[in-house]
Amino acid sequence: MKEKLRILLVDDNPDDRFLIQRELKKEFGDVDIIHVPDKETFDYHIEKEDFNIVITDYRIRWIGGLEVLKIVKQRNPDIPVIMFTATGNQEVAVEAMKSGLDDYVIKSLKHLKRLPAVVRGVLEKVKRKKELREAEKRYRTLFQNIPIGIYRTTPDGKILEANLALVKMFGFSSVEELLGKNAEEFFVDLQDRKKALESLSGLGIVVNYETRQKTKDGRIIWVEDRARAIKDKNGRILYIEGSIIDITERKKAQEETLFALKKLQKVIEETIFALSDITEVRDPYTAGHQRRVADLALSIAQKMGLDDERKKALYYAGLIHDIGKIKIPSEVLLKPARLNKIEFSMIKQHPEVGYNVVKKIDFPWPIAEMILQHHENLDGSGYPQGLKGDEIILEARILRVADVVEAMTSHRPYRPAYKMEEALDELLKNKGKFYDQEVVEACLEICGNKPPFFN
Repeated sequence: MKEKLRILLVDDNPDDRFLIQRELKKEFGDVDIIHVPDKETFDYHIEKEDFNIVITDYRIRWIGGLEVLKIVKQRNPDIPVIMFTATGNQEVAVEAMKSGLDDYVIKSLKHLKRLPAVVRGVLEKVKRKKELREAEKRYRTLFQNIPIGIYRTTPDGKILEANLALVKMFGFSSVEELLGKNAEEFFVDLQDRKKALESLSGLGIVVNYETRQKTKDGRIIWVEDRARAIKDKNGRILYIEGSIIDITERKKAQEETLFALKKLQKVIEETIFALSDITEVRDPYTAGHQRRVADLALSIAQKMGLDDERKKALYYAGLIHDIGKIKIPSEVLLKPARLNKIEFSMIKQHPEVGYNVVKKIDFPWPIAEMILQHHENLDGSGYPQGLKGDEIILEARILRVADVVEAMTSHRPYRPAYKMEEALDELLKNKGKFYDQEVVEACLEICGNKPPFFN
């Protein structure tokens, strides 16, 4: 239910009071108008503050209008006061407004009709002021209690405003202790400060800006700063405001994660190198074969523009692509003559054997699949699965080409090494049939018209 309007009317002329009440009731309906005939009654209601607004005449027998204004505003500055003044005394009312008078009305029948609008205006003004104060109070509460450091500085870095979170973050005991200091004092690297100012001068904003800063007791913390420059119409910076988050723990966690990743990377590399050594110890004729295949496969991948992770995975797969040969008897691996069908069928098992060995290791890349597919041909004539075209992953298609080139240009117990030109002729002859066309073209760019790729 809407609160009834209560007006304290200070006027000792009964005719004027009648006219005033008539205009107000006409506009506001059921309005309570409290008449104060003497100082005692006036003091009583002022003490109780049981009204929303005061309307007073300038001249009253027992008190002056300016005195009424003074008493009301001293008691409660938020209570609005409207004063009646005679024609010719507007200067007095205007002067009174400097002391807190909210508005005035000339006391005449003509101007009296303005009274309801004036009342409504000052009440709305009071309401807006109250809402503004409440909003500012909420802002100040939020400003001081938000767990993020908030600041405002001059263009050259002098701290004008700071909240409690910022004070605590930098080890100060109060806001006052931090105010007046220069933001530059807290930077570990002044180049960071310079870069931030350059961005603020240009773009007018710095977002997610990470830098190291010093606290009062000399500790180094990592912070994330978001700032913006408030500029005038000519582009001149008036002040800088922003927020700071302490990300020291996050940085520490990132460093620990990075250390763990590097350690894991080292374990992966050591595992792969160990597996590679196992294969080559059993077959001295192919010593270095896997490493050379890995090198060529990596060069092809670089030429084709593969990303770093895929190149790394391909290189590792190349180093152990023949790990499955550990199951093949030495007399077959080292036989100084062509293999018969049974012996060759044993050789053809090595991609699947290698797959079964490597799939048990939780690599972050599909290395097991690369090993399984590195003898597949585009036309389905390869082994062990007879895959075709895009059924073969790109990394396996690269290994296939690198493996063929290295095998043909290396000495074997049953034959001497082929020339590089002969290996490249094999690729050209079966490009698009056995071997991926794009992979072959990349390999030709690397190995063609150059000294041999392998030493």
